Amino acid sequence: MNPALERQLDLRRERASIASQQARRKAPSGIVVLASVLFFVSLGALLLAANSRRQAIEGLGLEAETLAQVQRRAATIAELRAKAALKTDDRTYLPRQAVTLQIQNAAAPDLRGSLGTFREQPGALKEPGAELRRFIYTNVQHVSAETLLEWVQAATDRVPGLIVERIKLTPQPQHWRMEVEFAGWEKKE
Repeated sequence: MNPALERQLDLRRERASIASQQARRKAPSGIVVLASVLFFVSLGALLLAANSRRQAIEGLGLEAETLAQVQRRAATIAELRAKAALKTDDRTYLPRQAVTLQIQNAAAPDLRGSLGTFREQPGALKEPGAELRRFIYTNVQHVSAETLLEWVQAATDRVPGLIVERIKLTPQPQHWRMEVEFAGWEKKE
């Protein structure tokens, strides 16, 4: 190749190289980096905001569900109160006279002497116009468990409104021991 032509080509390559270097120096690389950083920061903020929005919507849904449950329960309570106000008292009340005597007289003659310890607990539970009375017999003893249970049945049959709330029957070497708790509502006037 011709040396003059070769020199011209080298000169051209050199000028092209210098021009590309100057173009790179003049390019706004700082602005591009800054724009990239701002883009990624705003993208992160957008993702964080979207996540916060999703959580807020879920929380709002839970709160709406809780509100609906509370409203349903309040309506149920109001309905029950309305029914209670309309309900007549169909409870069987204890007789006013000698309840303990009637309980004791329900026992078989051979059991009456071993009715154990008795205590009465009036006013165990109170409602407007009525109170629950408890009649508690402990250490009632007899050789026959059947006689003890017959007494309990006879007492509840004889005294209107009397129920058995608790009974405990324990075998002993020579006899049976029983604890029984009767209860009944007494009308207060």
